[in-house]
Amino acid sequence: MRLNRVCLIAVMSFAAMLMARGEAVSASPLGVLAIRPNVMLAPEGVGSLRLVELVDPGTIPPASRPEVLRHLEAIELTDRPAMGEERSFSEEGLRDVVGEANRRLEAAGLSVEWRIPHRSTVFMQTDRTKVEAAIRAELTRFCDACDLKVNRMDWPSIEWRDVVSWRVKPLATRPRGSFAVGLEISNKDGRSKTVMVSGLLMMTQAVPVLVRAVGPGEKLLEQDLQMVMRDVTYATDSGARFGDLAHSVVSRGLAAGDVLWKGLLRRELVLKFGDPVRVQVAGESWAISTDGIAQSPAAVGDTVKVKVNRSQKLVSGILKEKGLVEIQ
Repeated sequence: MRLNRVCLIAVMSFAAMLMARGEAVSASPLGVLAIRPNVMLAPEGVGSLRLVELVDPGTIPPASRPEVLRHLEAIELTDRPAMGEERSFSEEGLRDVVGEANRRLEAAGLSVEWRIPHRSTVFMQTDRTKVEAAIRAELTRFCDACDLKVNRMDWPSIEWRDVVSWRVKPLATRPRGSFAVGLEISNKDGRSKTVMVSGLLMMTQAVPVLVRAVGPGEKLLEQDLQMVMRDVTYATDSGARFGDLAHSVVSRGLAAGDVLWKGLLRRELVLKFGDPVRVQVAGESWAISTDGIAQSPAAVGDTVKVKVNRSQKLVSGILKEKGLVEIQ
C-alpha cells in the first residue's frame, strides 16, 4: 500500500511537471504591454481606430513584435476622430478590450500582462504641414513664375490638439524679405482667434538682362536680351516682356548686365508735332482718307489731334501706325 502511494505521488508530480512544461510552451511570457493615457494620431491615418494605436510601441518586445502587432491590429475600437475631436476610453472599457486581446494572444502561444491607465484619450492633431503649405501658396501668389524659398518660419504657441479648423488670411501686398501671415484658427470650445506666422523668404525669377550697353531712347531687339535667374526679393517692378519691345524704347542709358525692368521702357513716340499724316475713316467695305498735320507727339495707340489740310478743321483719331490716324 505504501509503495502504491509513493508511485501515485511520483506519477502526479511527473504529470504536473509535464503540464507546467506544456504551459510554458503554449504561452510564452512577453512582459507588460502599456496603454498610453494620451494618444496623438497621425493626420494621414485612415479607417477605424484600433487597439494597436493605443499601445505604447516601446513595451512590445522586438522578438515578438510582428506577431503581437498583427493581433492588436485586428481589434477594432471605434471610428477615428476628426480634426479637433477626441475619443476617450475608461479603464473598465479598456479591460474588456484587453480581454479580447489576451484571448487572441494566448491562442497564439503568447502571454502578456497589461498596464491600463484610468483613462486613455485619443485625439487627431491638425496637420501642420498642410497649414505650412497653404502659407507658402499665399506667399507665392505675388510672384508669377518665380521660385520661392522660405529661409525661416516662426510659429506662435498653438495648442494644435484643440484646433478644429483654420484659414490663412490673404495678404494685401507682396512680401519683400520678411513676411507676416495671419492664421485664423477655431478651437473646439467655439472660440476663434488670429495668430501671426512670420519669417524670412527669398524669391528668384528669370528676368531679361541686357547683353550690351544701350543709350537713352534706344530701341531694343530680342537679341539684345537674355533671360537670367536673379534675386527679385526686394524688386518693386517686374521684368519687361519681349512683346513690350515692339513699340517701346529705353528711358535712360543702361549697362550690359543690367536687368530691363518694365518701368525702364517708355512708349516710342513715332509721331511729332507737325508731321504729315493720313486721316482715314473706314467701314466694312469702304474707306475715305485725306491728308492732315499732327498737332501733338504720339505713340502707336494714342489718341491724337490732326488738322485736316483741306478744311483746316481739327479732328481726333487713333494713331494706328506711323503716319496713319484712324477716326473711330
